[in-house]
Amino acid sequence: MPLDAPTCAKFGHVRRLIVSCSLAVTVASIACDGGIPQPDPAKAEAEEAKVDEEALARRKAEREAKQREKEEAEERLIAEKQRLCVAPDPMPKDAPSCQQVAEAHDAYIRRAGDPDTVAKWDEGGGEEMTAMTVVRCTQAGSSKVAACQKNALDNAGKELLPHVNDLLQTCIDKYGLAGGDPGVVPPKPG
Repeated sequence: MPLDAPTCAKFGHVRRLIVSCSLAVTVASIACDGGIPQPDPAKAEAEEAKVDEEALARRKAEREAKQREKEEAEERLIAEKQRLCVAPDPMPKDAPSCQQVAEAHDAYIRRAGDPDTVAKWDEGGGEEMTAMTVVRCTQAGSSKVAACQKNALDNAGKELLPHVNDLLQTCIDKYGLAGGDPGVVPPKPG
């Protein structure tokens, strides 16, 4: 049965009365309970400790991930050095000389270096570095060192540019002789 306007108006008044009473009961219950509930300090402290633990765990995981990356990069570097630093067996009759190693060193810097690196090489020390390469190769006392160093320099990628001295030293450590080998004495310039 449809309600007429005066009846609806009465119900509207009743509805407002009910809302007002509900509000009064809510305010009274809050007042009786001691006001607005305050957060429990122990609970807040526990939540803060949980957040701190999570932050510590996250930082620890990040540190461990960085350490793993560093160790994996080191392992890849070692494996790549071992792959590159080999001498042919048996040695060919036309084994490379230490002068050819120096030329390979120069070619590697030019091939793997960016323009700034090559410019620095040309301006300040390329000749000295290649001379040192000859000296180190010669002092190692083995034609296998020269073959190993030339192979490493001819086949190394750009990523090994910062480790070029490690490549050369790996060959010396692997094939160098204490007594010397006259087959590696470079020709005198002139």
